Amino acid sequence: MNLVDRYIYQVGRRLPKGQRADVEAELSSVFQDTIDDRYQGDPSQDEIVALLKEFGSPEQVAASYRPSAQYLVGPQLYPTFKIVVGAVILALTIGLFVANVIGGLFGPAETNDILEQILKGVGGYFQAILSAFGSVVVVFAILQRFEVDFEDEETEWDPLDLPDVKDYDVVGRGETIAGIAFGVVFLILLNVFSDRIGLVFTFVQEPLLNEIVQDNLIWLNLAILLGIGLNVILLWQGRWHLVTRLAKVVIDLFWLFIIYQFALALADSKEILVEAGLVEPLPTMLSQIGYWILIIVAVAFVVNTIKWIYQALGNPTKTNKLGKA
Repeated sequence: MNLVDRYIYQVGRRLPKGQRADVEAELSSVFQDTIDDRYQGDPSQDEIVALLKEFGSPEQVAASYRPSAQYLVGPQLYPTFKIVVGAVILALTIGLFVANVIGGLFGPAETNDILEQILKGVGGYFQAILSAFGSVVVVFAILQRFEVDFEDEETEWDPLDLPDVKDYDVVGRGETIAGIAFGVVFLILLNVFSDRIGLVFTFVQEPLLNEIVQDNLIWLNLAILLGIGLNVILLWQGRWHLVTRLAKVVIDLFWLFIIYQFALALADSKEILVEAGLVEPLPTMLSQIGYWILIIVAVAFVVNTIKWIYQALGNPTKTNKLGKA
């Protein structure tokens, strides 16, 4: 990917999606005309670097397309804004998870209606996220109002520092092959040792809660086979397409269903664990662990689905290729 492509991509990613395609097309045309007129279509890398410096940094070019007064958080502050929002959401997620686990272990808890607990927990999580997000927006809106800029104006911008453009549709062969291999191994172990999978303690002869695995064995096998099949198709095609992305979403939803079944069964297993000789808070912790895993997987599923939709709708590799790398 050459410098001009990388430059245009960095400008485009700092603009709203509705404006991005037109601006990228305009910049491609301007660069192509300039290169043809000035270098007869055959510039060296040093000439491309000099040309990009004339245009200015991607942040400056992106900001020039819309007046900064129209932004709540403008192009100069937006990259920093995204980093701060991501860090706040991550810290808040970890903090709430730890707090809820401690509360679930040592506080009064009803595990009879696990769906109600999940909805309550997810609702509280998103309420906290919205509150934190609003606080960050207010802070950056104030910074924008007073035109605070985090960039060091004394440091000269260098086009050679432009990052490469990532093609989100390309499938990683190593990751895909590993997924197939581990899927096959897990499928074999699951079926050969299905009667030995459960909770094992030194004072328990047989694995506890093995019936949960047995009851869901058919669903586990089907989910693993679907995952292996999808990885085989991806390895063959080499790229993600709309159909395979949708298939991945469906398979992830299927895994959510399986985890939900496990969570329901674990929530009703406290008496079994107590009868087996386990003492508190271990039975409560084990009976609620599926509930917390389900919340984590569900949040991860929503985040990944949003990310995949964004990548599918805006693959950055469509930029015209100009100049030499």
